[in-house]
Amino acid sequence: MKNKIKLTFFGVAFLFICSSAVFAGPGDFSLRLRAGPSFNLNDWENQGRFGGDFDYDFGYSLGFNLMASFGISDLFRFTLIPSVRYDYLYIGPAALFGVFGAGYGVYEDESALDLRFGTGITFPLGDRFDFSTDVNLFVAPVGTPGTQTTLDWLIGFGYKFH
Repeated sequence: MKNKIKLTFFGVAFLFICSSAVFAGPGDFSLRLRAGPSFNLNDWENQGRFGGDFDYDFGYSLGFNLMASFGISDLFRFTLIPSVRYDYLYIGPAALFGVFGAGYGVYEDESALDLRFGTGITFPLGDRFDFSTDVNLFVAPVGTPGTQTTLDWLIGFGYKFH
């Protein structure tokens, strides 16, 4: 009987830890600088990404994200993508999230529609700063023929406003 009580207690404590957002609150927003490697899935040519994003928390594990980034390689690449963010798991103060967005893309001198699918984790660094890392798949289904489909790993450091 005592083992069942202990197991139940640890199960409830684990669920509480995984579902409580310690530092997130509706109306909070943050500005982040992001950078990381980008890989073209067609021929695995490398490029770098540098940019930033604005992230607004709606509450209820939902948020809005506006990301702008530049691709650094032989070809010029720019994306400006508004996205919806959903925090699907909380581990202490850290949040695992998924994002989906559609926005404007430029490849060399051609315009295209960019889609963003991603997942990542955000760690608060005190009350005002945060660290995030995410993996994104960028696809351009409409626009420039032969547009790269890329897999990007971005690391970000941001300042949070309450």
